[in-house]
Amino acid sequence: MSTILDHEEKPIKVDPRSMKSFRYFIYSLVSLLMVLLLFFLYNNSDLRNLGFVLAVLALIFVVSSLLGFKNAVQSLLVKESWSVFKVIGLIGNFITFGTSVSFVFANVQDVLWWYNGS
Repeated sequence: MSTILDHEEKPIKVDPRSMKSFRYFIYSLVSLLMVLLLFFLYNNSDLRNLGFVLAVLALIFVVSSLLGFKNAVQSLLVKESWSVFKVIGLIGNFITFGTSVSFVFANVQDVLWWYNGS
């Protein structure tokens, strides 16, 4: 077996939309883990003091899952090549986007229930 010393290997090309989708999935996962960590550390006793922090983390979760889902769908529409980052970003953002939509729907439903006086 001979080796070629002057041969350069081509770098692995990662498509930009699938990489953005993967990064947004990581952001939403980290924000969700931080919320869970705060719940376990404070043991539901001082959570009202952390209202602003929890609201910002929830906003980061919703926005990053929305942007990740948008980039994942754009990656599919542009027909970028399939990679591990694309598959993880697609599945992960589908789950986090579905979770954030269900959170928003449940919140709106509670507000409407409160306004109707039921």
